[in-house]
Amino acid sequence: DQVSPIGMLHVYGHLILLVGQHVWWRLPRQRIRTLGSFVLWCERGAPSYVEAERDTRLHRRHGGSTMNQSTLLDRTPPTQMRSTRPSPATPWIGLGLVVILVVAGFSSMMRPVARGADTPLAEFSAARAGTHVERIAAEPHPMGSSALRLVEAYITGQLVGMGLEPEVQPVEVPDYFGSPGETTAVRNIIAVIPGSSPSQAIALVAHYDTHPSTPGANDNSVGVAVLLEAARATLSGQRPMNDILLLFTDGEEPNPRYGATGFARFHPAFEQIGLVVNLEAVGSSGPSLLVESSRPELGIVDRYRATAADSAGFSFLTETVDLFGGVGTDFDVFKDEGIPGLSFAYLRGSPIYHTSRDVPASVSAKSVQHHGDNVMSVIRAFGDVELPPSTTVSDAVFFALTPFLSVAYPSFVAAALAVLAVGAFGVLAWRRVKTERDSIAAIGRGALVMGAGSMAAALAAFAAWW
Repeated sequence: DQVSPIGMLHVYGHLILLVGQHVWWRLPRQRIRTLGSFVLWCERGAPSYVEAERDTRLHRRHGGSTMNQSTLLDRTPPTQMRSTRPSPATPWIGLGLVVILVVAGFSSMMRPVARGADTPLAEFSAARAGTHVERIAAEPHPMGSSALRLVEAYITGQLVGMGLEPEVQPVEVPDYFGSPGETTAVRNIIAVIPGSSPSQAIALVAHYDTHPSTPGANDNSVGVAVLLEAARATLSGQRPMNDILLLFTDGEEPNPRYGATGFARFHPAFEQIGLVVNLEAVGSSGPSLLVESSRPELGIVDRYRATAADSAGFSFLTETVDLFGGVGTDFDVFKDEGIPGLSFAYLRGSPIYHTSRDVPASVSAKSVQHHGDNVMSVIRAFGDVELPPSTTVSDAVFFALTPFLSVAYPSFVAAALAVLAVGAFGVLAWRRVKTERDSIAAIGRGALVMGAGSMAAALAAFAAWW
């Protein structure tokens, strides 16, 4: 349950189709259309079958003139008498390549093992974070509710128990879930872990309110629990140079993002933030994916990748989110203000989103662990460097190959690779027309088959997801 199926089934279904089509097109030109022709091909052997097919083509080329087989073969240049029979190893090589890619790709989406309560205190433990989820997600707690005040008291009590001094920031806003025209107060909780020699602060952000219809175990009690456990682990280890600002926002669920907006407009600590990390969930399991990032990406993403033991980021996802104008989380408030940062979310099991089924029992401990590992990786990567982090002028293309290997390069390299791919396709198509006597129409039909295969793979992945 730790695989992102839409991407994986689409990609690997497409790869299998590619290899299968490659082997298919390497077979003699009759394409083994019927069982009878397949038996004939096996009995005669590929070379004789190919020669017979070549005779037919030459016969058509000479206008259907009556020429016997030997005459036709005599007129065929020796260089064109070669067999197009594929090597017996070709299908096995293709199959082996597919297996390797599938194993590598699926392993890239597997998440770390959840750590127990006996994990060293300076390290993140999903088990310890899980105890917070149980307490926070006991019932729905939307903004303005008495249940949310109980969650507020729990969070502030945990922070005080760590030796921190939490501050509550009230902001008067419209009562989104109440009566029209009335107001209520959202209450952000802020605490700072002082750095040894801070330049600016790393803000760790998670909203602690829920939609009225859900206890919100995943959205977003897990995010709150991860921040509490990450704070405890940071305080138990070596302090970073930069401050760590913990921000638990209220009123995230309505569109205006009341809590984050109020913090950005009215709290002086906002000006001290050099990097922001936001945590969210739209499902119950899956990898903690990098779903949004500030631009340009290359410098920030490179530093995160270099530190994270198990990074799971795909630039096609961040690009898609940008095309939609963001996904409507607290991260948008910081991004719109020009603060660099990263936003992580896990997405598998999305049908429970904003429903009564989003309860603690639905939470994947592996996803909690991965969320926490990402937060600790960011603290390690940026805790001891000058903030805001230096960036490049280029966006990045990045993706994970395995849990231990990810790739990133500037976006202009991706554009160059796309041009090379189009050029290589043109050269191969021209060569096939010249040497294999394929027609442009046949190549076009093959392209349509590939497009149909891609669509079928995408539809199959969508069906598997739901």
